[in-house]
Amino acid sequence: MAKSHGKRVCWDDVLDGSWGRSRASSPTSGLIETAQPWDAVFDEVRVFRNPDFIYVRSVTDAVLDELEALLGTRLPRSYREFVKRFGEGELEHWVMLHRAMPSNEDGISVASHTRDHRDFVSREAVYYPNAPFLLRLVYFASSGGGDTYAWDPVDVTCSEPHECQFYYLPRLGEVNPVLAGRSFAEFLQWAENHYRPLREGRAEAHTPGIHFKPWHLRIKEVARQNDINVWLAHNNRTARLIARSIRDRGQADAFPILADALQEAGCTNADLLDSCRTGDPDIDGVWVLRMLLGEG
Repeated sequence: MAKSHGKRVCWDDVLDGSWGRSRASSPTSGLIETAQPWDAVFDEVRVFRNPDFIYVRSVTDAVLDELEALLGTRLPRSYREFVKRFGEGELEHWVMLHRAMPSNEDGISVASHTRDHRDFVSREAVYYPNAPFLLRLVYFASSGGGDTYAWDPVDVTCSEPHECQFYYLPRLGEVNPVLAGRSFAEFLQWAENHYRPLREGRAEAHTPGIHFKPWHLRIKEVARQNDINVWLAHNNRTARLIARSIRDRGQADAFPILADALQEAGCTNADLLDSCRTGDPDIDGVWVLRMLLGEG
């Protein structure tokens, strides 16, 4: 078992508690930011990541501006702030938030899903008495069961910050859309309440809050054991001693120093070095210590 900041970690999906904390204050600048209506809800988001994966980066304002241009409408502000902070991913083990923009790994995006859904409704309008309503929605998510989730850009529930009415559209039940919040923040609360039973049987079932797993890009590259042995033995076992100090004493701030020692020993594994220098000690650090010390 690795030690980091005195928190229990495991080798599967790990709770990254820091991601959901309020950003009302900045530890670096000391500036106090104005509280926003979604802050309390975002504080309840519990992010789970697997230490073995490289994850999709959070979405930038430039990408979201481009999405607004493609859709021809403003994004709900709390949706915009959520994907900037947390990225896209799976909500409550069921709701799959589509990418703001298509990627090489997954061609489904908010714009493409919206276009495809509107095209389908247009072709099959005879079966949808509420076709005009469905044709104006923005479809931002779907589920493994074929359900869709959308907001209505015409039904503005708040002018500033800009928010819209959100809907749940069951598979084969689009003619009876279900209200799911007057903002994306309220949609998060709706999803938590609606899909909580799906947590049963999962390791994180009893973890409170709104569960979220960001999309991952790929599995990290594991170094060969022979290479690891060389790195750990180099310069009187400097890297090994640092790694053990991090594990045994919880000195997570030594990860960048460990990266320097590994690089000096000849390590060129970018995933390993990046995990030490820029990764989360409680997530990526778990992977580093497991690979170097072989203990779990």
